[in-house]
Amino acid sequence: MKFTIENLGKIKQADIELGELTVICGGNGTNKTWLSYLIYHYLNHIYYSKNMVHELVEEVYQELKSKGKYKVEINKISNLVRNNLTEQLSELDKSIHDAFNTSSNTFKDTNVSVELDDFISSSLSEKYTSKKDGFTSEEDEEFLSFFTHDDFNDTIEGRVRYDIGTSILATIIPENFDAPYIITSERTGAALFQPDIDRSTIAINKILKELSSSNYESSKILLDELISDNKKQQSYALPIQQNLKDIRNLEKSRKKQNSFSQRNKSVIKILDQINNGDYKLIQGDLYFVNNKKSTPIAISSSAAKSQFLLDHYIKYDIGIKSIILIDEPELNLHPDNQKLMARLLVRLVNHGCKIMITTHSDHLIREINNCLMLNNDFDNKSDFMDKYGYEECDQLKPSKIRTYSIKEDGTVKDHIVGKFGVEQSIFDEIISESSKIQFELVEAIAPDMFE
Repeated sequence: MKFTIENLGKIKQADIELGELTVICGGNGTNKTWLSYLIYHYLNHIYYSKNMVHELVEEVYQELKSKGKYKVEINKISNLVRNNLTEQLSELDKSIHDAFNTSSNTFKDTNVSVELDDFISSSLSEKYTSKKDGFTSEEDEEFLSFFTHDDFNDTIEGRVRYDIGTSILATIIPENFDAPYIITSERTGAALFQPDIDRSTIAINKILKELSSSNYESSKILLDELISDNKKQQSYALPIQQNLKDIRNLEKSRKKQNSFSQRNKSVIKILDQINNGDYKLIQGDLYFVNNKKSTPIAISSSAAKSQFLLDHYIKYDIGIKSIILIDEPELNLHPDNQKLMARLLVRLVNHGCKIMITTHSDHLIREINNCLMLNNDFDNKSDFMDKYGYEECDQLKPSKIRTYSIKEDGTVKDHIVGKFGVEQSIFDEIISESSKIQFELVEAIAPDMFE
């Protein structure tokens, strides 16, 4: 899937093709976060756009209801979805401001186009059967077939229609996509303040209710002011709202059994290394646990706060085909842990997830480069990997990664990736300049050292 973006804040032109790992670098204020929010907005729309097959869903449902079976060519589904989705996405740039909860004027000059050629399949390589409440769907290379069960008429109609839509979309988007999940750079605040936000909201609602039933004129004036102020409040961008919602739903989501985390122990192993602890809910309050000592998240380290959402998602919510967007995965981490974070991202990619990150961490980028170079064969490779603690799942194929950097002039550079990693290290110029300054200072302070 490829995005062509024009006039997104300071970004004048960007061609972003999503890889299995997509890395976007840039200085402060170059609108890296805007770029990730925009791509999340589009991916979210694609995933939840069941309406693009609405007419076909209705046709399938009515045929199942009257005849108990239905058969459709996969190529027909592919063309239908491609045409409808292309049309919808062409209009989506008009609602970008909704994802940011800001004025439409902010993005009035922004243009986005999306290429779907590699995203939508027109055939399947193997037969697949899926059993749902009320019906079964079967897929082969050319056709998708539906057959009703005896309990079809007893199954909730809305549930059946939803499952039909899901089955249709899964046919042509079989391995490429799952619900996108975003972890914003505001995640430390989300973990810290969401419980207080909820408690404050409950208290305010209680006061508003009491005021609304009051007969005192002063109370009515105060009520009008509260309502007016509430309308004026600037809402958070949708990705931040999603993170707040995730914190709110912790108790429910942590009851899930997640097969991904149970199967992929190497991912959990390195995640726990980074965290150096675990997270627990105790009577609705979140704690960070280290060496059997529980500390309220509010007074835990900044790293413990920033890591929580990623830890929670991987252990409880992640799917086999998940796509995860992370703003600054290195946030609040020591350089050693930034390198481990790079390995964690590579392991997630090698276990089927798709990852997009924005970063300005040289430590993280260099470790991703190391994982790319590990994909080569060389003498004593096994000994080298043992020496530095690498595992087989730390090797990254160059074909899996796309790397971009946002320049000061608003252009976005696509970096070539080969057997030595990214062709030109994104931060080499900055590091070279710092080294030059350091050398000249040492020479000025102690010229005798260079005689």
